[in-house]
Amino acid sequence: MKLLCKYALLIVFLANTSSAKNIYKCNINGKVVFTDRACNGKNIELKNINILPSINNSTDNQAANNVYDSNAWYYDYRGYNKALELSKKHGVPVFIYFQADWCKYCRKLEKELFNTSGGKSILSKVIKVKITPENGQAEDRFFKNLGGKGYPTIFIQKTYDSSPKEYYLMSKESGFWQTKQLSYLSSLIYSKI
Repeated sequence: MKLLCKYALLIVFLANTSSAKNIYKCNINGKVVFTDRACNGKNIELKNINILPSINNSTDNQAANNVYDSNAWYYDYRGYNKALELSKKHGVPVFIYFQADWCKYCRKLEKELFNTSGGKSILSKVIKVKITPENGQAEDRFFKNLGGKGYPTIFIQKTYDSSPKEYYLMSKESGFWQTKQLSYLSSLIYSKI
């Protein structure tokens, strides 16, 4: 076994220093040797032994590695259903954001957290749904069934078949509503992935 490991390491070393066309398996003084010098031995064709996928941002690579990385948002109850399909496919949580168009705290949360470069980067790892309960009965019913009372309201659904859990991304400090730090959002998202 030890000898086999030495040969494997030698092949890897030679593959990195020589062309795969020029590796020979030779018998010298009763020992098997791999070399880049021609001998009366057999020419060895080395195949790509790297089984790890390359790292790039292509959609095909993401699908192949089951990695979700998207800045797309889905909207309202139909979007939530699409998000569940994607959650099942990619195995990542669903981030559900209930808001109203007139809600100044929603705009504050978006400006100070969601729409920052750091916020976008963190949220790209989950499937995001923005739901306005005032847009329809299905949206309003969904919001009320989850126990939603005001805006903004955030839920994270860890898996497509689990129950959403509410989280607070704003807190009242000295009588004013403040957006929580990016590190808090990061800890929520990455603990759910």
